[in-house]
Amino acid sequence: MPSKFKNKCEVVGCENSSSAWGIYGYVCESHTSRGFYQHDHMEMYPPELRFLYFIYSNSLQALKIGVGQYGRLRQIQLSGRIDPVSKKFIPSGWKLLKLAGFGRQEGALENDNRRLLEAEQRVLKFWLSSSNQGPYLSNEQMGIDKSSNSPIGGASETVKLGSVCEIQTWFEVTSTQGYLGEVLLFRGFDVTPKMSRKLRCIDKSYKCKCN
Repeated sequence: MPSKFKNKCEVVGCENSSSAWGIYGYVCESHTSRGFYQHDHMEMYPPELRFLYFIYSNSLQALKIGVGQYGRLRQIQLSGRIDPVSKKFIPSGWKLLKLAGFGRQEGALENDNRRLLEAEQRVLKFWLSSSNQGPYLSNEQMGIDKSSNSPIGGASETVKLGSVCEIQTWFEVTSTQGYLGEVLLFRGFDVTPKMSRKLRCIDKSYKCKCN
């Protein structure tokens, strides 16, 4: 991204310093509110810019699959819990493994959403067959939104870290019809969030496409 965007909030009329990644650079802390995630800033995060995200948390020992916009991903990444003793905010530690776009061409939004949800359901079905367990986390364990102190939700799409093959998980996504790749482009900009590490397959007790 151009360096001139690094220290300025890109929301029109805002003079605050940036603290989070935005579609043209960075945005300030006041523009990472719950309303921001609920598409109040349509000019920066249009509703058609949706993707499937695959994330993990070492501290929660969990994997999660989900569908949403960049703001939803940031909400999860910035979530945490309040320590009952110290009263300090402890981050949940969610990090991005992979991201996938599906049919972002104009005029196909309903079809795009169907394909995104289809890919998500394929992953959940694979997780259930591989780990023989339901959702690993509760909504309380997922974390809270620091700005609103409310649960962020999304626990139904979680599984225990290391209990399933991450490589096979991603194969379920990439083999879904309409998969376009791991790069998000908007208005000529590459707006793909940074990914944290390579996929792993700890449990190879079942046949997986790990090559």
